[in-house]
Amino acid sequence: MLIIALKAAVDFLYGVGTLLLGVYRGILMAQGVHTDLTTPWQCVILPPIFLSNISVQLMVIVNVVVSIDRYMAVAYPAKYRLMGISYAKKLVIGITSIGLVALIGLWAMVYFGMAYAPITPAFTRMCTNAVLPIWYPKCQTTAVALVGLLSVAIYANVFTAYRSAMKNVGQTSTQQVIRFFTFICLHL
Repeated sequence: MLIIALKAAVDFLYGVGTLLLGVYRGILMAQGVHTDLTTPWQCVILPPIFLSNISVQLMVIVNVVVSIDRYMAVAYPAKYRLMGISYAKKLVIGITSIGLVALIGLWAMVYFGMAYAPITPAFTRMCTNAVLPIWYPKCQTTAVALVGLLSVAIYANVFTAYRSAMKNVGQTSTQQVIRFFTFICLHL
């Protein structure tokens, strides 16, 4: 349940980031200052910008973790029950750490890695993807798609494991009923 709560929290952060980004850009356009110049650093430290960028990455990671968690629950139910809440807490701490490292990496990439000075006003206050290096959105989109496909592949295995478990349960129950009634009928 803790992992699903983390998924909900990451989805909420993405929603808040996207909503704030829309409100921010709407206010800029209403005030007529959307074409004013700003620095890449001022763009990337805006909560709507970094929330929407980092939460996209975290959403796919959490989806894969949920997929693996469901697979463990279906394919290895006895082991899964023994894992307890401590493993879920470790996963939450690990995913949160990945998010913080990605955020620091995003900030460092803009502050130290740009070809131009991050304090030079070169972008509009709308802060579109131009503040990031050209390769960043392409790599992010590719990684999100590949990790999403991994999640789908894991869920296919969850489906297969579930069907296999249900077939075994169904056959075992049916065999037990047949044996029970056969025993009763033979001893009448």
